[in-house]
Amino acid sequence: MRLLLAFPVLRVILPFVIGVIAGAFLLDAQPLEPVHLTVLSVVTLLLVSVLFLIPKELVGRPIYAVFAQFAAFFTGLVLVCSVSDQLYPDHLVHVDLTGERTWVFTVDGETQEKPRSLSVRGDVVDADGSAYGRVLLYLAKDSLMPTLLHGDRLLLRCSFTEVSPSGNPNEFNYARFLRFHHIHHQAYLPSGDWMFLENGTWSPKRFFINLRQQMLDVLRRAGLSDDKFAVAAALVLGYKADLEQTLVQAYAGAGATHVLAVSGLHVGIIYLIINRLLSFLSRLRHGDRIRAAITVGILICYAFLTGLSPSVTRAVTMFSFVAVAKSLNRRGSIYNTLACSAIGLIIFDPLIVMQVGFQLSYAAVLGIVIFQPWLLKQATFQNKWADRVWEITCVSVAAQISTFPLGLLYFHQFPNLFFVSNLFVIPGATIVLQLGLVAMVAQVWDPMLAFVGMLLKGVIWAMNGLVGIFNTLPYAVTSGIDISIAETVLIYVLIGTTGWMLIGRQVRMLFPSMLAVVLLFVTQTWERVEHDHQRELTVYNIRKHTAIAMMDGTQLSFLASDDLIENEQSMLFHVRHHWWARGMKDEQHFPLNDSTFNRPFVWGGHRIAVISVPPEEQRIELSDSLDIVIVHGVRWQDIPELADRMPGTVVLSSALGGRTRDRILESLPSNVRVWDVADDGAFSLRPKKE
Repeated sequence: MRLLLAFPVLRVILPFVIGVIAGAFLLDAQPLEPVHLTVLSVVTLLLVSVLFLIPKELVGRPIYAVFAQFAAFFTGLVLVCSVSDQLYPDHLVHVDLTGERTWVFTVDGETQEKPRSLSVRGDVVDADGSAYGRVLLYLAKDSLMPTLLHGDRLLLRCSFTEVSPSGNPNEFNYARFLRFHHIHHQAYLPSGDWMFLENGTWSPKRFFINLRQQMLDVLRRAGLSDDKFAVAAALVLGYKADLEQTLVQAYAGAGATHVLAVSGLHVGIIYLIINRLLSFLSRLRHGDRIRAAITVGILICYAFLTGLSPSVTRAVTMFSFVAVAKSLNRRGSIYNTLACSAIGLIIFDPLIVMQVGFQLSYAAVLGIVIFQPWLLKQATFQNKWADRVWEITCVSVAAQISTFPLGLLYFHQFPNLFFVSNLFVIPGATIVLQLGLVAMVAQVWDPMLAFVGMLLKGVIWAMNGLVGIFNTLPYAVTSGIDISIAETVLIYVLIGTTGWMLIGRQVRMLFPSMLAVVLLFVTQTWERVEHDHQRELTVYNIRKHTAIAMMDGTQLSFLASDDLIENEQSMLFHVRHHWWARGMKDEQHFPLNDSTFNRPFVWGGHRIAVISVPPEEQRIELSDSLDIVIVHGVRWQDIPELADRMPGTVVLSSALGGRTRDRILESLPSNVRVWDVADDGAFSLRPKKE
């Protein structure tokens, strides 16, 4: 409580952020009309007006605090609603996009190379200026394709399709992720459907993106390639396009993903380097202020260079406050600095609060600020190396305390050996960052650049090797953990109250801590009871595949092709999160092939068959007793005959091509219930009621 009284910004930051989050989910749930924003704005103005009209003697009383909290909440709500694309009638969300049109597209940011295409985001405007919006383009690779830079303009001839979610339960909602970045539509363009129009004009963002590309070329000239180049580029310049998913998962399993994303650790190292190099300025008149100005300028340039990610922007803002306060001989509050930087970022881009990186970044810093000093005091060592090890361990544990609930919520795993891996990875990352900066200076002399490159390769080889070893150790990672948003909040309540009790020595916090534990126990028990009694069949939407999961309690039977079953990356992305949410413990995988096609089976009282193109010596026999048919693949000539004999429910698998699906839909009689997995999302079935 004393903390809230000492730092007024902390009193409004929580309701303000809750209001922003509520607004983001409100926009995602239903369309927003201008009248809705008007009503919310009026309510917000009334609440703010009340704060100014309340008599001075009531300021600081509970009634004033209540109005202040509601005013902050509605301010956040109005702020995020005011940037909604739905408010503008000419935006793509309100435009009929059937048929091709001519568009002018402006590249925003860097391109990302895919196996068969080039992915690029940007803004489009109709040729006659009647529609506009932000879109995602996939440009087919071409040997004559020009290098696209920020601000370049292209002429397109295409039609855009709305980005829609796959509809699989508990799968990452990529469509929502793009909507939070103001992207609602996408298009794939062959090389003949677009042409380069003109180069972009100079802008700070274009300048720094080009500069980063030049610095990436320096790392390549230093002899770095493959995973070593990917780690150096991510760690030094925040460029993560070349990071393989297997490498990212390895670092995540070791609890060291944070070193691959430029964050406060990296900015802090650069801040210390700049301060040391410019220490001579302190001997000059106004030297401290000159040093602060140069430091802030370099940090801002570094933020632009690394792509203005939330973690970097937050860290740069914080260290800029520190540099300025130090030059003025004033000690600023880290809590006010963090709160002000968060509010500034949210005002600039309200939907940034929905980004996982933003949440993890601030959670980690708060954990370090709150818990690290207390942990550090719990043990002292006379040996400086032991003391250094303990200091790094305390930082790792403090950050993990405040971030592991989000890690469980989003990634469903916990790195058990994080405190050991960070003893090696954090110093290694520090060395790589420093060597990377040296390489930028050493580029003027190739022998020196080659020597620095050799050192970089050695350090990164050691880091990657250690991360790989940690991942192979037994019980290194606990995966498959699933918690809800409500349980995440309860865990944070438990962390907060327990921390308050231990650090602040407030015994009264024991009751809310125990209450949080009891509520967590109750929710977990309720979920286990539900899992033990669940029975459900699910047909997933996985492109070019038919995948069927049959759940009976916590036992799972999974029917899919061998290609999908053996592709752990696809399994993790599309289905495993659903299985973890349903508490599956015993998995049995069965191949979907000629031996299982066209053969009826019974599940939950339903007679079901998965039909596919039959062998030449066999015809598909559809019995009148079938309840559901899952169509995996058919020959065009068989469609009319099959359509007349289909049962009451037909499920079209995402393994079917678009033209085949359309022909089946045209041929089926009107009394047949059709579920097209590719358009309608995953199909779910419960047992028949006895």
